[in-house]
Formats: sequence, C-alpha cells, structure tokens
Amino acid sequence: WRPSTRFFQPGVRRIFWLLIPVLIGQATGEVNKLVDTLFATILGPDKVKALFAANRLVQLPLSVFGIAVAAAILPSTSRAGARKDYDEIRQTLAHGLRQTFFLVLPALLGLILLRRPIVSLLFERGAFSAADTEQASTALLFYGLGLLSFVWVKVLAAGFYSIQDTKTPVIVASASMLLNILLNCVLVGPLGYRGLALATTLSFTVNFLFLFVLLSDRFGVLLDKAALRILWHISIAAGIMAAVAYGAYIRTHQYFPETTLLDRAICVLLPLACAIGSYVALCALLNVPDLRYFLALGRRRK
Repeated sequence: WRPSTRFFQPGVRRIFWLLIPVLIGQATGEVNKLVDTLFATILGPDKVKALFAANRLVQLPLSVFGIAVAAAILPSTSRAGARKDYDEIRQTLAHGLRQTFFLVLPALLGLILLRRPIVSLLFERGAFSAADTEQASTALLFYGLGLLSFVWVKVLAAGFYSIQDTKTPVIVASASMLLNILLNCVLVGPLGYRGLALATTLSFTVNFLFLFVLLSDRFGVLLDKAALRILWHISIAAGIMAAVAYGAYIRTHQYFPETTLLDRAICVLLPLACAIGSYVALCALLNVPDLRYFLALGRRRK
C-alpha cells in the first residue's frame, strides 16, 4: 500500500467544495463573538468580562447537547439523503429537535433561574468581583433566552448537509451575522452590554426560524401534532422542575448564605439535584418517550 496523491479526483474535489461553505458558516459564529467583544470594549473592560463569562456558560449545554446530537444524527440523515428518502430525513430531524428540546429546556431554565449563584460559584474570585457576578448574571439571562435557538440551528444544519446543500446554512448564517451587527448598533445604546447579548439571541432565533421554514418546505412538516404534544409535556415537566429548583435554592440559601465557596457549591448543587430528580420523575409520569430513549441508551452503554 502507498499513500495516494490524487487529490483532484471528482469525489475529492466535490467534498472540498462542499466543505468550504461549512467552514465559512462556522467562522460566522466567531465573527459574531468578535463583533460583540469590540462593542463591549467600548463600554468598558468589566462588560467584556461579563459577556465572556456568560458566553462560556452558554457554550457548555450547546456543546454537550446541541453539537453532540447534531453529530449523532448526521450519519442517519446522510444515508437517507443518498437514498433520497426525504421522509426519513424529516423523521430524524424531528427526533433530533425533540431530543435537544428534552435536554436543553431544563438546562435553559436552570441557567436563567440559578444564574447568579452559578456565576458566583464558577467565577467570583480574584479580579472577578461581586459586581462582575451581577453583570455576568444579567448577560447570562439574555444569552440563555436564545439557548434553544443556538442548539436547534446546529441540528437543522444537518438536514441541509444530508442533501449536500452546504450553501443554504452559510447564507442564512451570514444574514444572521449582519442582523446581529445591526441589532448591536441599535440596542447597545439603550441596553448597553445587555443589548449585545440580546442581539445575539435575536439573530440566532431568526437564523433558526429561516432554517426551520426552509426545511419544512423541502421535507414537509418537521414537528407534527404528536411531536408538539410531546414538547408540551416536556415543557410542563420543565416548568414544574424550574419551580422546584428555585424553591430549593431559596430554602438552601437560608441555611447557607453563600459567604464561602462551600456555601456557594451547596446552593448550586442541591437545587440542581432536586431539579434533575423532579424532571426525570415528571417526564416518567407524563410518559415522555425521550426519557425512555436516553435511559435505554445508558443501559446499553453499561
């Protein structure tokens, strides 16, 4: 065997040209961060610090859930695309949207409701003051509102890649990037650094809506009545979970006033444990199929 140097075969060239828009699309996200940082620099270094901390926290569920699910469904959608089985692509995408909703919605609510103790636990030390914690918590609120859109954009992009259409996602992402810059200019005046986080959320929400409509036109309705009913059950479970988590935090804070690192850890971890337990129990009670799927997946891996 010897390594091949025939890089200009038709198949290799096609992969290369399909890959270029994907790389450009990934770059638009980094450009968004750069633009937000430039605007925040004008407002002051403390605002840069707040946006950075909030963005780091949002990236965790985005990477763990969104990118992971998108990568998991891409082989299935690609095989279906090769067979031109568009109904299977639609079903796989709907399954991916449901799975990420099941995973991300409780994470979103948890980040929003417990944003201050989470930021305090992870960042408040050294040069990161209590005032920085308050600003980062506020930025996390506005970023967190867009978390579901951030994740669903990743999932829907797999639908376009499955039919070798890598141009449409990058066109929509580029338009979203321009919208983000425009919204930054409009919102930074009245809202300051909060407007920068809100602009990112709004631009990604528009990005998601465009991709969702375009894919629905190509493959049919992605979320039918049965899927919407499941999403509604998940929303009920997540809403009750949020109330349990916040109540647990208020109660825990009475005994552990967050004056030490251990207090902060208890005020985050105990409500999170209550939240996870209540969410799993409620999803089981409401017969949410995605819970059964992930439990079965965990048993198979053992």
